[in-house]
Amino acid sequence: GIGRALENPSTTYFSMPCLMQEFFGVTSDGAAYAMVVLALVLVPLAWALTLISTPLCKAFLWLMEYLYRYNRIQDKKDTVEPDKPKSPKALSPRAEQMEPGLWKDTLLEVASLAVLEAYFLQPIITVQLLAVFDCRAADETTFQSYDTSRLRSTMNIDCSSESHQNWQVIASVGLLVWSFGIPVFLFIALKLVLRSGKHSLVTPEVWKIFGFLYDGYEAHFWYYESIILLRKTVYLIGANLHWLSAKMRTVLLLQLNLYFVYRHISDMPFDNRAYSALDRLELYSLATLISLLMGKLFNIMYEDMVEEEVSMSSAVFYIPALFFFGLLAVESIYLLLRNMIWPLQTPSTLLSKRLRKTFDHRLTFSFIPPEEHEMDEIEHVQHASLSGAKQRVAEEWNVSRKNHLPYQERELLKMIC
Repeated sequence: GIGRALENPSTTYFSMPCLMQEFFGVTSDGAAYAMVVLALVLVPLAWALTLISTPLCKAFLWLMEYLYRYNRIQDKKDTVEPDKPKSPKALSPRAEQMEPGLWKDTLLEVASLAVLEAYFLQPIITVQLLAVFDCRAADETTFQSYDTSRLRSTMNIDCSSESHQNWQVIASVGLLVWSFGIPVFLFIALKLVLRSGKHSLVTPEVWKIFGFLYDGYEAHFWYYESIILLRKTVYLIGANLHWLSAKMRTVLLLQLNLYFVYRHISDMPFDNRAYSALDRLELYSLATLISLLMGKLFNIMYEDMVEEEVSMSSAVFYIPALFFFGLLAVESIYLLLRNMIWPLQTPSTLLSKRLRKTFDHRLTFSFIPPEEHEMDEIEHVQHASLSGAKQRVAEEWNVSRKNHLPYQERELLKMIC
C-alpha cells in the first residue's frame, strides 16, 4: 500500500532484485542477500557521494561566477586605467570566500546533507534488513504447509539453513547500527551541542545541520524526533514478527500505539503554532492507525467466528479509521490555507463581512505605543488592538476591546512576550 511505498520507494516502480537478475546475472538467492549488503552500505555510499559531489559543485559554481564577473570587467569601456592589469582578488567580491568562508559553508552543507540522508534512509534500510526475517511455513492463500520455512521474497531459500541464519545475524547487526543507531546518534549529537556551551540549538551553524529535527517542537522537547524515529523502527519490527500470528501482531501493534498515544497526550511535544495544530495532527494520525488496527482485529475475529462465507463487508470495520483520516486531511488542508484565510496584517479577503463578523475573533496587538489622546481609551485594559485604535479600522477588523484574554491566547502570547 501507500505506507509500504513510502517506506521502501525502490519497490514502487521497479524491483531491485529483479534488476540484479536481469542485468547483472545474479541468482535469485544472491539478489535477496545483495539487498542486505546494499542496505548496510547505503548510508556510507550516500555520505561518500555527498562528500565528493558537494565541494565539486561549489567549486564549479564559484568558478563560473568568477569567470562571469571577470568577463564583465573586461568588457567595460569606461575604465579609468584600461591598460592596467586587474588584480585577481579585485575581479570578484566573493573571491576571498574561496578561502575560509566558502569552504566553511561547504562543510556545513556536507554535514547538513549527511544528517538528512541518514534521517530519510533509516526507514528504507530497516525494511530491507527486516526482509531477511520474513519467513513463512505455509502459503498465505491456500494455507498449505511447505516442506520447511521459506523466505517470502525468494522461495528457494530455506530459512532454517545455516547460511540464511548467518545472514539474519548480519541483518540484526545492521538493525542495531543503523535502525537504532541513527536515532541515538542524533540524540547524542544534539546533547553534545547543548553541553558544549559554545553553541546553542539556534546558532546558525547548528540550525543549518540539525534544525529540521527540532523545528516545530517545544524548546524542551528538542530530542523528540529521535523518539519518533525509534517509534517507526519498533512499528516496523513489530509488523514483521512473522513467527507470530496476524492476530498477535495486530494486538502487539495496538498496544504499542496506545502507549504512544498516552505519551503524546502527556508530553504534547509540538509547539503551539496555529493553536496546537501540530499536536492535533499527531493525535488524528495516531487515532487513524489505532482505528485501522482495531478494524483489522475485529475483521479477523469476525472471520474466525463465522463458518460460512462472510456476508458483511470488511470495509465496515474501517469506518472509524476513515473518519479520523478525514479529520487529518481536513485539518492539513486548512493549515495549508490558513494564512490565506486569516492573513496576519490585513483582514480576511476570502470571507464575506458577515462570515468575518461571525468567525473572526482574533485579537490584534502591537508593541507600538498609542498616541497620548488614545491612552484614556485603553486604560485599565489588559489587551487592546492598538493598531486598530481608530473606530474605522476597528470596525474593519471586527475588533472589540476585552478586559482579559482567553486561556489559549494567553498561553500563546507567553512565547512572544
